[in-house]
Amino acid sequence: MFGFVCPNPLDVISAFESIQDNVVIVKDNVGNAYLPDWGFNGIGVLMQGYGYQIKMNTYVVDYSFCSNWINIPTVEGCTDCESSNFNPLATVDDGTCDLAAYQIGDYAFGGLIFYLDETGEHGLVAASSDFGNHEWACNNENVYGAYDASIGAGESNTENIVNDLACYGDYTAAQFCYDLSTAGFSDWFLPSKDELSLIYTNLFVTGISEFSDNVHWSSTTSSSSYSWGHSFQNGTAGIYMKGSANIVRPVRSF
Repeated sequence: MFGFVCPNPLDVISAFESIQDNVVIVKDNVGNAYLPDWGFNGIGVLMQGYGYQIKMNTYVVDYSFCSNWINIPTVEGCTDCESSNFNPLATVDDGTCDLAAYQIGDYAFGGLIFYLDETGEHGLVAASSDFGNHEWACNNENVYGAYDASIGAGESNTENIVNDLACYGDYTAAQFCYDLSTAGFSDWFLPSKDELSLIYTNLFVTGISEFSDNVHWSSTTSSSSYSWGHSFQNGTAGIYMKGSANIVRPVRSF
């Protein structure tokens, strides 16, 4: 699966034109299909925030639908475009290079913004798509450095799980995020319970990104046998057995 995060709709045929020989089929969330070998486009356009299934006959790396959109643009007469709080996604295209505040749902720093601090310049982003099913692991062991549920605790929870001797030998959900390199960044972590709840409220409920309806893991543990997850089907947080294989949505800070 892949998530489409470009700001403007993109014709499916144009989107895959340069790699169409590698694409077998693309499907949207209601089953419409694009079949390049048959010249059939039942999807029409790719839409921001939607997820799509794709089957390919070989790997394709370093491919982007809108790489030019992610890069900071050069605006004639602008002397501030490299400042730390310049948001190229929200800039007024009138030559003034006005600094614009980030907003929840913006694509920036490798993902979708779901939390901003009081300055509006720093916060948290979630990866553009879910990543498989993984066990929380560390079964029947207390990971004492991973009980924090608060906003901002996901990174330290993840590091403590990865470094806890009780978890050695287990490939945890936290370890997956810790090892992940995607969208040009390699400092991802498993969100805390409260961070995951914000992802549900600010991204899933508002329809900004597609998510699996299944349970997503947080990095917050509850006991030696259970840890916190969030069901994106009924919208509630709950505790689940650490050996359960649940969805992971990595996050990072900026």
